[in-house]
Amino acid sequence: MAYGNTGGIITTDGAYTVHTFLSSANFVVTVGSGNISILIVGGGGGGGGAYQTGGGGGGAGGYRYFEAVAASPNTYPIVVGAGGAGGASEYRGAAGGLSSGFAYEAAGGGGGGAYTYERAGGAGGSGGGGSFNGAIGDGDTPDTTPDQGYDGGSAGTTNDAGGGGGASEVGHNSGGGVAGAGGDGNSNSISGAAVTYAGGGGGGTYNATPGAGGAGGGGNGVKGATGGAGTPNTGGGGGGTGGPGGAYVGGAGGSGIVVIRCLTADFTTSESTIVYPAVLSLTLALISPAILLSTIVSPAAFSLGLSLHSPVILHDSVFSVSALSLALSLHDPTFKIDVVFGVLVQSLNLSLHAPAILHDCVFSVGALSLLLSLLSPEIIAQRKWVQLLDKGAGSWGEKNPGAGSWGELNPGAGSFNEIVVN
Repeated sequence: MAYGNTGGIITTDGAYTVHTFLSSANFVVTVGSGNISILIVGGGGGGGGAYQTGGGGGGAGGYRYFEAVAASPNTYPIVVGAGGAGGASEYRGAAGGLSSGFAYEAAGGGGGGAYTYERAGGAGGSGGGGSFNGAIGDGDTPDTTPDQGYDGGSAGTTNDAGGGGGASEVGHNSGGGVAGAGGDGNSNSISGAAVTYAGGGGGGTYNATPGAGGAGGGGNGVKGATGGAGTPNTGGGGGGTGGPGGAYVGGAGGSGIVVIRCLTADFTTSESTIVYPAVLSLTLALISPAILLSTIVSPAAFSLGLSLHSPVILHDSVFSVSALSLALSLHDPTFKIDVVFGVLVQSLNLSLHAPAILHDCVFSVGALSLLLSLLSPEIIAQRKWVQLLDKGAGSWGEKNPGAGSWGELNPGAGSFNEIVVN
């Protein structure tokens, strides 16, 4: 058995396979179908910059979690939002980037406000904290159900800024000589272990105590230095800054993340899934000689080639030799196609563990009987397939001039007509 989905960092958790996307890429379903769970977190907003007066904490990226999302063979683009840059002196932090997957989106967090030019916190998945006398940033923007985040906190008329909103609560207001802390994020175990995502950044301060970052990657507010950065791939907001005697830059927001969880068995292929296209292609060539072999066999060789990537198939080396021989026969007339087909069919028989036809290595009987026995047992039971072999088959020598006697190629197998007719 071989698991077929690709994309991201792949880990396992019991009966489940987890794909963790730390940056934008594709999630590709190649076989199977089923429901998945998906966590999407936007990039955190940057903390507000400051010239003395404290800048607000950046809002966390939007947090969205979905279960029972249908997935089938397709390529699904996954976007992971970047964290917003910290604001320069007296400017608001930049908003975080949007994350998305399976037509769902999580907005980036709003930037923290900054005195004097952009005092209000920015709107986003969670809102940025306000600076001196500035409005709070609105969270859950755009509106989602359930809410993807919360509002930022307020500075009021103090020099200590509000914290950025988090995925589970609003950013805290400043007060009592302490800047507002960032709102806490949400814990999720989609990866197999509990991880907290989307915490808001702490507010910066002029000369009091900075606000702490919220649980879930929120950066700490600071005084007299660059604000604390949000933790990468958590969607945490950046911390605000402030302090006397200089101009300071807010902390950058943390990048977002997308995590997909699949029941492994739903997206696992079997040997028959790979072999059926090859058998069908070979049989079409037998039934309709007018169809160009190069057209029919190429898909067959490709299908056989896929089996080389599946360690659970026991006879990879046999498949490889057969496919190569078959390809050579198409480009070099000196190769006897009938003999090559015989080898290929025998290889298919071995790989499919079909004891009833294990020794039937003549291509005209083996390939067709193998196909019909797999696809329609009723047809093989009624022996209608004999009619497809030119009605009567003829002698081995007539069908394969110069190929050697049937007995030489198939010792102990009985005459060609006995095999076909009976």
